[in-house]
Amino acid sequence: MKKYDYSIEMSRDIISIDTATFHSIGLSSDELSKRMSENPSYEIFIKYINDIPAGFIGIMKVSTPHYLAHWIDLIAVSPDYQGNGVARDMARYVKNYVRENYPASEFMSALVRSSNTASLRSLESEGFKPDGKGSFELLFSE
Repeated sequence: MKKYDYSIEMSRDIISIDTATFHSIGLSSDELSKRMSENPSYEIFIKYINDIPAGFIGIMKVSTPHYLAHWIDLIAVSPDYQGNGVARDMARYVKNYVRENYPASEFMSALVRSSNTASLRSLESEGFKPDGKGSFELLFSE
């Protein structure tokens, strides 16, 4: 896993994964790099397999007067790598990353479509619990 460094090369990797999956970014590599460099509350991690971008995961820090938490915004895995544990590995990585780098963070949350069984299984395997409303939470105090 590599933390996104706002480089054009890593922006291209993210866009290539997005194009093969959700096709929802709609930005050039330059635009993506600029937009993300201006948002320190959002971090992206890219999983490479044999130097090929296989997937990425985005997390957003949410800080309010009431709590500090992290939100898994998106998990995207290129079709060639789906079903091989890439999403699970990325979820595990960011869970550990948040615990190590943001010890005051109380929980992580993720919103997953009920039809996305692969993401549901990946999150559940990492200790996330469904809340019955379409979200998953991982309480760090457990």
